[in-house]
Amino acid sequence: MKKKLFTVAVLGTMMTSSLVLPTSVSAASYDTKIEEAKNQAEKSQQLIDQKNQELNSLKEKSSTTKNELQSLSSSIAANEAKTAKLVKEMETTKKERETLLKEIAELEKNIESRNEQLKEQARVVQVDGETQNYLDFIIEAESLGDIIGRINVVSELVGANKTLVQKQVDDKKAVEGKKEKTEQTIVQQDTLAGELEMLRSEMEKQALDKEVLVAQLALETSTAEGDIAKFSEMKNSAEQQVAQYTSAQKEAEEQAQLIAAQQAEQEEQEAQQAKEAQETQETQVALAAEESQEQPAESTQETTTVATNESQSSATSANKTTNTQAQSSSSSNTSAKKNETSHSSSNHSNATASSSSQSNSNSSKTNSSSSSNQTSEKKDKPKQEAPKQTVSSGSVLSVAAEIVSKNPSNQIPYVWGGTTMSGFDCSGFTQYVFAKAGKSLPRDSRAQYSASTKISSPQPGDLVFFGKSSSPSSIFHVAIYTGGGNMVGSQSSTGPAYKNSFKTNAYWGKFHVFYGRF
Repeated sequence: MKKKLFTVAVLGTMMTSSLVLPTSVSAASYDTKIEEAKNQAEKSQQLIDQKNQELNSLKEKSSTTKNELQSLSSSIAANEAKTAKLVKEMETTKKERETLLKEIAELEKNIESRNEQLKEQARVVQVDGETQNYLDFIIEAESLGDIIGRINVVSELVGANKTLVQKQVDDKKAVEGKKEKTEQTIVQQDTLAGELEMLRSEMEKQALDKEVLVAQLALETSTAEGDIAKFSEMKNSAEQQVAQYTSAQKEAEEQAQLIAAQQAEQEEQEAQQAKEAQETQETQVALAAEESQEQPAESTQETTTVATNESQSSATSANKTTNTQAQSSSSSNTSAKKNETSHSSSNHSNATASSSSQSNSNSSKTNSSSSSNQTSEKKDKPKQEAPKQTVSSGSVLSVAAEIVSKNPSNQIPYVWGGTTMSGFDCSGFTQYVFAKAGKSLPRDSRAQYSASTKISSPQPGDLVFFGKSSSPSSIFHVAIYTGGGNMVGSQSSTGPAYKNSFKTNAYWGKFHVFYGRF
């Protein structure tokens, strides 16, 4: 019988462990996803930094090129001003040249006229001997004064001729000088105009190159900015994934802790049921042995009854294990009660059969056996024990006791995230009780421990926390300490209920215990 009960308990543990494993694996798998998302965010940041460097370089080049283009534009404007001024000077020179040409034409005309006059005088001198006439004119003077007067006339005539000749020479030189000066000015202006035109063409070409470069830099800048925006979006997406995966990992870990707590509660319940079943069987065997000593003739009938009860008890234990894994603790209790009813009916039937076939004394013994079976049924039925409080409870314990009194048959279930009388989780129960007592607590167990005053010697009404290690970060369950090593809280198998001697309990005794006070 003990081997059979042990086998059932082991099978129940294996099945509940199989429920926890996928959640644990799922929680661990988030580490890889988080690391991949972080790597993606870092790579995106590196690309952003690289593009920012390129963008700064492009902006610097663009600024330099724009400054150069502005300088060229200023030079082009200055060159155009010079060109405009030169054009005006060339127009003035052209007008001066036209005036000069007219003057030259006039001088040439005068020179030509003088040439004709000089030629005529030369012919007169050659033909008529005008020099002799001058001498005759002086000699024929009648007096000294007349001689002097005639000499003056001759001198004036000769001087006039010399002046005419000199003027003719000067006019010719002036014409040649003005022609040369005008030609030089025209050559200089043409040369300067050509240089200005070449400079203008070169600067316009440079300006065009700069404009092309500015446009290219603007395009590259726009591309770099677009890349930065794209990489920033990738980085933001990766960071969001990190946050999502981290949150999902936390939820998975909390779910795994919850399932582990539920599994432990189930293991504890199964162990208790197995223990109670064993005690029931031992009681029945002892009663059967007593009856066999008193009624040897009835030994065969009693042995058959005991065997029947053993078979039914084994079935009851197996049904309890299966129902505990497939349904909530409330369903398990209902199933257990049904099995107990069946067990009682079977025992009663067997007792009736024995009574029908035996004497009145046997009937009395059968009634005694039936009474023993009923006592066994009471032991099989789970019953909440009153807490062994060493001190009187305060307002917190009073509120907790009132809630537990309303939950004799698990009408208030354990509900993940529950904070009302419709169902509580562990921290929802403590938060609700303390709120009714006029004290505000954080929502989850770790936060409640963090906000509490840490103590080592608890008093009734303090909080007791359970963790998987000595680190407070491993805390997964919280209850209210009632004194004497007992507690009251919302467990996954019972909802709000008392637990006695949790330090020596088969389940709770293997965890680290922390205490906090508000």
